[in-house]
Amino acid sequence: MITENEKAKQFISKLLINPSLGDLTALQKEEQIIQFLHINGNKLYPTLSSSAFFPGRNLSEVNKILLTSLFQITDAQLIPELRTIIYEKLNYSFFSFMGAGNLNEEGIRFQLFKFLEKMVKRPIIRRSLTGPHRAITSGLPGKYLSPVFDRRKYVLFELTKVQRLKMAQSDMQDLISLSMLLKPAVHLMEAPGKANGRASNSSMVQTHYIQKMTEGLKIELSMVPETVILSGINSNLSFQDNKHIEATARVASLFSSMGVNYRPSMKVDRGAVSADSSWFNISRKNFRFNGFDKDMLSELYNISVENGW
Repeated sequence: MITENEKAKQFISKLLINPSLGDLTALQKEEQIIQFLHINGNKLYPTLSSSAFFPGRNLSEVNKILLTSLFQITDAQLIPELRTIIYEKLNYSFFSFMGAGNLNEEGIRFQLFKFLEKMVKRPIIRRSLTGPHRAITSGLPGKYLSPVFDRRKYVLFELTKVQRLKMAQSDMQDLISLSMLLKPAVHLMEAPGKANGRASNSSMVQTHYIQKMTEGLKIELSMVPETVILSGINSNLSFQDNKHIEATARVASLFSSMGVNYRPSMKVDRGAVSADSSWFNISRKNFRFNGFDKDMLSELYNISVENGW
């Protein structure tokens, strides 16, 4: 006899094969399905409560069954991808520059991966990880840091002169990528049921909350330098209210937000504005609301226009 979980997976799998979702990441697809279920739940309920699916279940119970199955389907792809990022894509040699002693890279990878496994069990963190995950898998840090290093203007000045990161471009990319992965950890102290798996409000959090959160992470991520943890957690702060936020945190904040709906394979009609430059241009207009660094946005916008991105 087919179980409720199997029925739910069959139903979710049919939704996931929609061609419009084809070039999305597992987390982006998950977010689209959650939004679909939220909008169409009442319309779907007569069918989903029938004998063919979940008879006797109320709408809340049906949604819980479907979300559980959706998360399981996503995790089958997401967890291996996170492992690949932690174990193969990132190099942790920059930890030495950030104050770490003898590096136990295997221990660092194990600790970070287990931490990410723990985080993605929380629906609100999954939503907050959607952007960072897409940004990293799409190579956004490397894509923009290369011209940033060539131009030697505002962004590089903030990274190397203000934050004093005298490191190679590859190390900077790894630091920003890891900062993005740690960004969602700010939600670990929130109530487990918050957001019910739907996209959470992207508004910035308060400084005092950040300080409390960081103290707990320093214990849990004992092999990660505090400055790296701060770069990730501070990316949740508004630059409009905190002018001393690290440059890496500001860059991580931008790319994380950009990654939420990022579709690198999307074709642009001839003569139309490219997706990257469009995003940066709109973000420049809303920089105060989103807590972004406008000067960073302007330089990255110019880079996207110059390269036709």
